[in-house]
Amino acid sequence: MLVIRKEQIRVFEEAKLREWLADYLKRSYSAHCEQIGRRAVSAIVQSGMTRGRALGLRVLTDLRKFVHVTFLLGIDFESDASLTWAVRILHDDEQPDPAERVALLEQVILEKLTEGRMTAAAAV
Repeated sequence: MLVIRKEQIRVFEEAKLREWLADYLKRSYSAHCEQIGRRAVSAIVQSGMTRGRALGLRVLTDLRKFVHVTFLLGIDFESDASLTWAVRILHDDEQPDPAERVALLEQVILEKLTEGRMTAAAAV
């Protein structure tokens, strides 16, 4: 009889989540993902997942939003002096729920992109 331990299941689930997030980026930004390559997309996904979890995100859609934000602003956006507005939204003490802060940040970024008020790191 084949026995699969909980740790093995967790590793498999984690790999599937990374694959799902990378596929989301590839579907949404195929030209840029092709340009930067699979390794760069994987690095963005891994960084976004790690940082998102550190912020307290646990739900898949919330992690997807944070990976999206990371893709659009760049892996090191929190230390980029030109993106202090994004960091303020992400760490706003007035909003205790990290999922709400990430959702708002994603929304603001998409509005800025649509209005031409910023260029995404993914577009550079």
